[in-house]
Amino acid sequence: ATVKAFLKIESNIAIHQEYLWKMNFAESKCCQRPSPPNVSAIITFGFFYSFLFVMILLQAYAHRLRRKISALFYPKREEERVLYLLEKIIHKHAVDDMYQTNAPF
Repeated sequence: ATVKAFLKIESNIAIHQEYLWKMNFAESKCCQRPSPPNVSAIITFGFFYSFLFVMILLQAYAHRLRRKISALFYPKREEERVLYLLEKIIHKHAVDDMYQTNAPF
């Protein structure tokens, strides 16, 4: 029923109807002539991209350096940090060992 209704509607649509007006989409006034890329912009973007890439790679080392510098100025705080991390690692290993001993396989 729906296919017949669709075909009836489709047959009433005039697809190949000619119109009195003409549309030209390739008007010479609208099309701009291509220009070569700006070399200074490419160099600038390349520099910024390279700089950001290097910053991302060196971020981990910057964090380590920051921690070492702060450890020089605050040795007691560094000792507390190391003890906290050691306790955290020991606790994680204890929990992992507990799960491994209770594993059914």
